[in-house]
This record gives sequence, structure tokens and C-alpha cells, in this order.
Amino acid sequence: MTPRTRRAIVSGVLIGLLAVIVIAALWQQLG
Repeated sequence: MTPRTRRAIVSGVLIGLLAVIVIAALWQQLG
């Protein structure tokens, strides 16, 4: 696995986690 591929996977996971946190926060506000 090349460093570029690994970095892409890591950034994808971080973006996914950030999206989940934002959606959860919005969900609670709409609640």
C-alpha cells in the first residue's frame, strides 16, 4: 500500500467521522 493510498483512506475516515458528529448534533437539535 502506497503512502498516498493510506493517506486517502485516513482522510476519508476522518471526514466520515466528522460527518457523523455533525449529523448527530443536528439530529439532537431537531430532536
